[in-house]
Amino acid sequence: MTGDNKYFCEKCGELQDAERSIKLTQVPDTLIFTLLRFSYDAKRHTRTKIFRDVKYPRTLVLPSDCDSAETSEKPTDRRKSVRTMITNKIEECGINTNTSNSKGEIYSLFGVIIHSGVSSESGHYYCYARHSLFTNPEAYCDKVQDCKDEDEIDFLQNKWYLFNDSSVSHAHFNSFSNVTQRFTKDTPYILLYKRITPSQAEGQDIDLNKSLHTSEVDPPMRADLRALVNKDNTFFLQEQEAAAKTKSTKKQDAANTSSWFNWNNDDDNGPPGSCGGRRWRQWIWGLKWCK
Repeated sequence: MTGDNKYFCEKCGELQDAERSIKLTQVPDTLIFTLLRFSYDAKRHTRTKIFRDVKYPRTLVLPSDCDSAETSEKPTDRRKSVRTMITNKIEECGINTNTSNSKGEIYSLFGVIIHSGVSSESGHYYCYARHSLFTNPEAYCDKVQDCKDEDEIDFLQNKWYLFNDSSVSHAHFNSFSNVTQRFTKDTPYILLYKRITPSQAEGQDIDLNKSLHTSEVDPPMRADLRALVNKDNTFFLQEQEAAAKTKSTKKQDAANTSSWFNWNNDDDNGPPGSCGGRRWRQWIWGLKWCK
C-alpha cells in the first residue's frame, strides 16, 4: 500500500507505506473458485463476457495457518508425509506455494462448470466432474517423484464425466482443460476443489469399473440440503405444469376463435355490393343472438 493508497497509522497519525496480507485460520473441505467472466461497460451500460483462456491445475496448495490432526505429520510415516512431499514437488516444478512459514493444504480438482455463450444474459451451462476417489495412497510418493510438471500431479482417479442436460458421457481432463482454444464461446466459469488429507485415502479400495452405490463414493447429502433441493424441484415442476396449462388454454381459445369465424363464413353471400356483404350478415346474426 503505497502512493495514493498509503495506510493511515493511528499511532503516529500519518500515512505510511504498508503491506496487506490475508491468512487462513480455517480451511474448507470444498473450495469453490468463481472466475470473473463478465465485466460491466460503463459507456455502453452493458455487461460483456471475458473470453480469456484460463489455465487451472488439477492439484493446488493453499497456504494456511490452521492446526488440525492432519497437519501433525511424522516424517517416518511415508503415507502421512504426503502433504510435505506434494508441496516440495510442486515447488520443484516452479510453482511458489508460499508455505515456508505456514502449512499448505492440498486440494484436488473434482468439478468444472462451463459457460457456453457470448453474454451473461443468455447461454448454456454444462459440467465436467468426477468422483472423489483417491488413487492408491501407497503409490503417491512414486507418482509425484516421476512428475516433471505441475499439471501431471493428480491424486484423484482420472475418470471424468460430462453432464450436459439429461446427457451423461465419459470424458478426459485433456479433452476439456483447453476447451476455450477449440470452442471460443465455451469458458470455465466455476472450479471445484476437494481438500486432500492422508486419512481420507487410507482404506479406500474401490474399483470404478464395477457398479457403485453413492454411499461408497461420496458421503450422502445432508438432510437439510436434500430437503431444500427437493423443495426447489417441486416448485420447478409446479411452475412447469402451470406454464403448460396456460399454453394449452391459450391454444384452445385460439382454436375456438378460429372455428367461430369459419362457422360464420358459410355459403350465404348476403346482400350484394353496397349492402355491406359479410358485415351485414354478422349484424343480422348478432340480432338473432340477442333475441
